[in-house]
Amino acid sequence: MLASISGEHERADVYSLAKTLFVLALPKAGPYPPNGTHRADHEEFSLWQHSGSPGLARLLHVLEAATQHSITERLNRPGFGRELRLWL
Repeated sequence: MLASISGEHERADVYSLAKTLFVLALPKAGPYPPNGTHRADHEEFSLWQHSGSPGLARLLHVLEAATQHSITERLNRPGFGRELRLWL
């Protein structure tokens, strides 16, 4: 079943996972992530401001790339995995 996921579906999965990671990283911010692309330069999406962790702040750039409005500009699954491994 996973082998059949590709293209737009794959990038939708990346978007959903990025939104989930945001909520898990900031449980005090509420049960739902902000709508739209996570912009690294907006306070609403600031992981550093909410958590005080520089590691989480660096994650924001990965989340921004994974939540681009345009599907073609979003990270694909292999790219998202690679970026998360680099972040860890």
